[in-house]
Amino acid sequence: MTGTAVAGVAVPELRRRPLRVTARLEATGPTTPPTDAATLLERVGALYPRSGGTAGTVGVDRLDHPDGTRSWVVAIPGTQAMSLGTGANPMDMATNLRLMATAADDTGLLVTRALEQSGARPDEPVLLAGHSQGGMVAMALAGSAAFTARHRVGAVLTAGSPVATMAAPRTVATLHLEHRQDLVPALDGWRNPDEPHRTTAVRDLEVAGTVADRLAARSPGTAHEVGTYVRTAGVVAAVGGASVREWERAAAGVLGGPGTTAVHREFTGERAEPGERARAARLSPASGGSPR
Repeated sequence: MTGTAVAGVAVPELRRRPLRVTARLEATGPTTPPTDAATLLERVGALYPRSGGTAGTVGVDRLDHPDGTRSWVVAIPGTQAMSLGTGANPMDMATNLRLMATAADDTGLLVTRALEQSGARPDEPVLLAGHSQGGMVAMALAGSAAFTARHRVGAVLTAGSPVATMAAPRTVATLHLEHRQDLVPALDGWRNPDEPHRTTAVRDLEVAGTVADRLAARSPGTAHEVGTYVRTAGVVAAVGGASVREWERAAAGVLGGPGTTAVHREFTGERAEPGERARAARLSPASGGSPR
């Protein structure tokens, strides 16, 4: 049996099924543009099924600026299923393993198709924001030569994501948010690299100024929740620092300023049932995934 390696340990090859990508027309319409890391993570959080979102869904905001230019924001939630590629939802453990093994993954394919269906052009900047597995997807795409040939990544935001071993071009400003009490960012076994274009803000929830965050420190699960990271994003923005301000400037180059308007769309990825392989093959080539 062939396979790949994760952290030096061989894992069996996980056979992939074609992926259907569908626009959720009922979730399309004008919206308030995101303006900072906190509002970006609020976008991500709203996509989780427990928050009323649809399983296996990413959000795409088209930002229209007063000067006639456009840019894009993609919100990518994290793991939603514990299956190893056997379920319909691509945001599962199989995608986690593929991302850690630097193999093509289904959520990366979902993001790529979502931008294509939205009409994003190569000259228009994109900001990728993800929580947990979603941050890994964002980093994989930012480091993908095939993806960056199609889309100009202007900035990346990750929250609670194990991304230390994932590289991004030096031209992409990246902000990583982590909590000392969140175990997930350490799953790759490494600390994030200290590089000019990558900033990691680690917050100790035990000494936080709010009761909600001090309570979150008692539970690794709550420390990992996207809502907790929304509050941390606000704290990090208030405290600042030169490297955080640098990321904010890069993000502002995508998000724009006064007069910018936004149109929100959502796209759901669903793996085809085994019996649907022949019919669905035309929807997703067998080699699809996070382009590399």
